Formats: sequence, C-alpha cells, structure tokens
Amino acid sequence: MVAVDGRWGFIDSSGRLVAQPTYDYAQNFSEGLAAVQVGDRWGFINSSGEMAIQPAYDSVGDFSEGLARVGVEEKWGFIDSNGELVVQPIYDNAYSFSEGLAAVMLDGRFGFIDATGEVVIEPGYEDEGSGQEIKFSNGLAKAMLDGRWGFINTSGELVVESIYDDASDFQNINNENF
Repeated sequence: MVAVDGRWGFIDSSGRLVAQPTYDYAQNFSEGLAAVQVGDRWGFINSSGEMAIQPAYDSVGDFSEGLARVGVEEKWGFIDSNGELVVQPIYDNAYSFSEGLAAVMLDGRFGFIDATGEVVIEPGYEDEGSGQEIKFSNGLAKAMLDGRWGFINTSGELVVESIYDDASDFQNINNENF
C-alpha cells in the first residue's frame, strides 16, 4: 500500500503502480484481494487493481479461509471471494475464520460458526472488551468464563481451566504446542 496526497493505492515490488492512489483507505492483500474504502463504503480489489467486490459494506476484515467478515448496519456476516453473502449479517461482532471456525458474538457472548454459518459452539463465552481476536490455533481457542481465560477445543469442551488473567493463542514450536 502507498499513499499520495492522502489517497491510497498499491505498487508491486518493482515500484510499478498497480492500483492508482484513489482510495480513501486500504488494507493489505489477503488471499488475492485487498479491502479498499470509497467514501464511507468498503469493497475489494484484485491484484490487477480492478474492483472485484463493489464497495457496499460499512466495515470489512481480511479474507481468511475463503471468507471475509463484513459489517452492515452494525451487524456482521461473511462474504466469499465472489462477493456473495454466505453468512447473513446477524452477529454483534465476528472474527476471521481459522481452522474452519469463526468466533461470533450475540448478546455479549462468543461462540463459533462454520463456513456455512452453522453454529458449532453456542455463544456462551464472555467478551472481555479488548477487541483481541478470538480464533483457533493448533486446535485450541482462548475462551473467557467468569472473567478468566482458559482454552476450548473445536468441540467446545474446556480443555484448559479458566484460571488465567490473560492469554494468547497457542503456537507450534518445534512440533510442540506452546
């Protein structure tokens, strides 16, 4: 991403302009598409700089596992790379897909859906309010219960007791999860 006179565009690694700096704001490319803001709406361009998904959203996230979260009138859903709405915007918040699931919030509680929008883990975990992304990493996701962090598996079972003040995602280091 590059900016000229407060407008955003894109160059390639040789410095050649791929997308003219005409956008109010932009985000980095993810899965071949980059979010761009035109006025108060967001859409996506492809790596040739062509508008791939017309600006129609109040907010957007990056593509992850073929889907991007989109905000419409303060609710969140998901679109595919063709711009088709695959999960209706009914959630109070949503995070990117990771390991086939995305955290979504309803009535102040987080749960997880699959790529079809099917609820896999019922919303029952607290929103700690920091805006930290909730996602699965190495088969586990942090989850808050009674103001403390623990970890759940993809079946929603608490596998690490909720006793921690803070937590971050697991990482695979030398074939061991840390």
